Amino acid sequence: MNPSQRTGLLCMLWLIMSLALSSSCTIPEGYGIVEDRYVQGENPMVDILFVIDNSTSMAVSQAQLSLAFPTMISVLQALQSDWQMGVISTDMNNPLHRGRLIELLPDGTRLLNNTTPNGVSAFQNALIMGTEGSQLERAFSAAWESMKPPIASHENLGFPRPAARLVVIFLSDEDDCSDEGGLHAEGSAACTAQASLLVPVDDFLQRFLSTRQRALDLSFHAIIETGNQGEFDGCEGSSPGTRYMELVGLTGGSVHPICEDMAVSLQDIALQAAGRRRAFPLSRIPDDIDLEVRVAGPNEPEGVQGSLVRQDRMGIDGWSYQAETNMIQFWGPSVPPPGAQVSFSYPVRVTY
Repeated sequence: MNPSQRTGLLCMLWLIMSLALSSSCTIPEGYGIVEDRYVQGENPMVDILFVIDNSTSMAVSQAQLSLAFPTMISVLQALQSDWQMGVISTDMNNPLHRGRLIELLPDGTRLLNNTTPNGVSAFQNALIMGTEGSQLERAFSAAWESMKPPIASHENLGFPRPAARLVVIFLSDEDDCSDEGGLHAEGSAACTAQASLLVPVDDFLQRFLSTRQRALDLSFHAIIETGNQGEFDGCEGSSPGTRYMELVGLTGGSVHPICEDMAVSLQDIALQAAGRRRAFPLSRIPDDIDLEVRVAGPNEPEGVQGSLVRQDRMGIDGWSYQAETNMIQFWGPSVPPPGAQVSFSYPVRVTY
């Protein structure tokens, strides 16, 4: 194979791997340049699932979430999103739960949307689901069960919609304990003592991804006990939600301490749910963190190059590369607005 044929083959391979992304290919000696392109919030359809810890310690947090809930609705309506939402518990022991959407109205309505009569107050009531649930908070299992047959074709029929973006919001003061029968003992202590028996976080991620048309159509958010780690000071709880934080990070979502203002947390999550995504995956792993990030405004012509965005490792205004998830994270005012064209150009090493 001569050099020109080899170069052409590499370009073709990169274009195939990028799938829905738009790629360009320039081949300097030993490297190729990959370009990933996105349109911020191009899909206005979003389905939101709340997963609520209903164990004994959650009464105050449930009440706070319920009180703050109208803040989320205000944001979604202001941004004219095509939304619907439901709520389940983390309880996989009670046969009336196990991923089943909670009834909102006496007529059996389980989904809230813009047309639901008295829907906001009904959903607020559903968020306060009590504290008699299982002490093993199997949030991931419950969320996954909600999307599987037979529940998905009966109680949860119509959720999520196949073409919608899926946003899952967890509320808990304990870490996820989704074991699918793997634990040898009951009680919350078993989740920590036998952590290796829990279903790996990435396994759940792959399951949820299989329900969406694109990876960008899935995100997780968590209002949890964070512990004193990274950017968080913690809320003095004994079980930091490390599994929640891992799953959230893999989809570019957001983590919020459970002891902070719920209205602020829900406003931030609602903005992202409405299409103002803050983190975007790269289609390849850069061999050199020499990335060029550009954003073109919503009214710019399609395919325009856009303006350069500066790198900011402090996480204030700009972007940073998250090596653990291979994502570009935008910060502060630099988060692209809905309709913006976002592009990332970066080098990858060519192997022959």
